[in-house]
Amino acid sequence: MKTKIKILLSGVILFSQITLINGQNCNGSSFQRVFGDGGDERAHAVQTTSDNGYVIIGETNSYGAGNKDLFVMKLDINGVTQWTKTYGSTSLDDGSSASIVQTMDGGYLIGGHTESFGAGSSYDGYFLKLDGLGNIQWEQRATGSSYESIRDLKELSNGDFILLGNASSIGTGAISTYAIRLSSTGVVLWSKAYGAPAQEQGYSVMELSNGDLILSSGTNSYGSGILDELLIRIDNMGNIIWSKYYGGGGTDILYSTKMLSDGNIIAVGVTDSYGAGGDEILLSKIDTGGNLIWTKTYGGINTDRGEDVEENKNGEIIIAGYTNSYGSGGYDKLLISVDNNGNINWSKTYGGTGDDEVDRWAKAMTIASDTGIVIVGGTKSFGFGDDEVYVIKTNSCGESYCNEQSVVLSTASQSPSFGIAPLTVTNGGTFSNTVSISSQINFNENLLCDSNLVSINKEIATKDIFTIYPNPFSNILSIYMPQKNKDVDIQIVDVTGKLVLDYNKQVKSGKVELYVQNLQTGVYFILLTTSDGYIQKEKLIKMNN
Repeated sequence: MKTKIKILLSGVILFSQITLINGQNCNGSSFQRVFGDGGDERAHAVQTTSDNGYVIIGETNSYGAGNKDLFVMKLDINGVTQWTKTYGSTSLDDGSSASIVQTMDGGYLIGGHTESFGAGSSYDGYFLKLDGLGNIQWEQRATGSSYESIRDLKELSNGDFILLGNASSIGTGAISTYAIRLSSTGVVLWSKAYGAPAQEQGYSVMELSNGDLILSSGTNSYGSGILDELLIRIDNMGNIIWSKYYGGGGTDILYSTKMLSDGNIIAVGVTDSYGAGGDEILLSKIDTGGNLIWTKTYGGINTDRGEDVEENKNGEIIIAGYTNSYGSGGYDKLLISVDNNGNINWSKTYGGTGDDEVDRWAKAMTIASDTGIVIVGGTKSFGFGDDEVYVIKTNSCGESYCNEQSVVLSTASQSPSFGIAPLTVTNGGTFSNTVSISSQINFNENLLCDSNLVSINKEIATKDIFTIYPNPFSNILSIYMPQKNKDVDIQIVDVTGKLVLDYNKQVKSGKVELYVQNLQTGVYFILLTTSDGYIQKEKLIKMNN
């Protein structure tokens, strides 16, 4: 049995993060798939699901009730479609800023905007709660005399939902950042606009460990440039704790913010204030008090944009975006791995001779259960019509063995100006129920580079990859592994690092059932270690019995 690495501190057990599978540092399987039909389809957001598959939201005009509809597509761990459904009405129901999250009950919350249901060209924010098979449980739109939109959403630790977008109907200035807090059943708890004399636009929302929220926005009310970054920290009632701007002399925007394991915030976006060419990728590390730790830019002589950011299990920071400074032609998708100080580990492009983009404002990346990376968007290089859904799954080193290039980016440290950004908070907003038309559809599918991927993934498939089900769980937790007669050590810790279960035995059948009805409701982490050195760590959610 491989020795477990523990650090004992004041009775709390902490686990070191190890990226090692049989001596290899690049973990995970890979594939590239295209989905679509004769019209236009694009994917805008992706999330890993509790069964180790993926759920994707985007837009289509090949199917649906009319014009463009939102679609949600559920894939298994290998990228094979399990179901796809559209949502909307006879007008434009646009996924260009759509987001999706899997909820604790195994369903999904989706959001975007709509010109249907009486909204007209002054579109409304549009959000729906789905069950695990994509059936609508409840739905609403944020209405007003002008524009409302939803660009990001999250399920909070207490089961509420937070939605972030923009509003022109309430607030100060032309556009205000707009936040809506809902109960788990869709009841509006509060809705508030955060604005100043000009424009403030919301892009991303995240929750801190104490329940406070960080809103990532842009502002041209403050700062030295055309548009500056804006971060707003609010409490759970929407009251501002602090709001700060950051930027240079041009346009500086942070599109996505995430919490790092060291307790700081990582934020990615775009800037034309610095760099080697036009737009450059902008990455900032910021503490929870809003103080800049460092800022770096990455790019080439043309356009390079960062849209999403995640931390992988080995501590690498992964940036997703697109570029026409590098690649095979037009715009290509781009992944960059950097360390905790922003130094590049590797960078790769993906695509063909046409445009293969990640959309602006997209939440287009997720970390897979095997520590690989999934990035989604559109493609005009491969497919069936003008624009198709393009899904790329790489291993943890960004290798997909298909339509990819390693590239060398220019990088530089920057020193943005920053300061306090006083904002006016406006309570209000109106909401209306909607009755969407939902249809089961079937996109055409194309597996790219099939012959390459089969031979490469054959070796990967022999490795022990655990499947943990269900998650969230209540009384019984089942753990599956593809090989029998393996020595497995299973440890479960709570969010403080306290060990609550330690189980070690030979798994003769390939399956273990743990009876965990005595665990309290909440979040846990499971660490699984095999005798030949495979280590896997997953987040678990315990529901009421």
